[in-house]
Amino acid sequence: MIAITYNGKEIGTETIGTEFNTIVCNDGRIYKKSKLTEICYNSKTPDKLCRKLDYLYIKRTRIVLNYGNVETGESWGEIHDIRGRIGISTGVIKIPLLIYNSASYGGGAISDSAIIEIKESAGGKIVYSVIPPPPTEINIVC
Repeated sequence: MIAITYNGKEIGTETIGTEFNTIVCNDGRIYKKSKLTEICYNSKTPDKLCRKLDYLYIKRTRIVLNYGNVETGESWGEIHDIRGRIGISTGVIKIPLLIYNSASYGGGAISDSAIIEIKESAGGKIVYSVIPPPPTEINIVC
């Protein structure tokens, strides 16, 4: 374990993992820190989604997020602050931000543990989804 300090005070510990390190803050918050991008994700965020967000951050892809209940796949119907590129905050624990465009100086935090779908902004291709695809109906005529 490695101690994490800020202004000379210990604020948590970091445990080394294979793909993600685990950060435990003194106030009880737990994060997964990507070894690739150093972005810290909510501990409840699936590894598959963390890897996808890392990829989209590196590629600077404009995206549209859909937030909702990850258990049921039901969307919350958010219409504001769902489009942009992924950026990262400054500070000791770097969280993912949604940056609206290249002229923006910052953005809001991404609720990564509540993402049910990610689409590419151009074309609308679904790049991540917890929503199962609709069943395909096949009619066989004899």
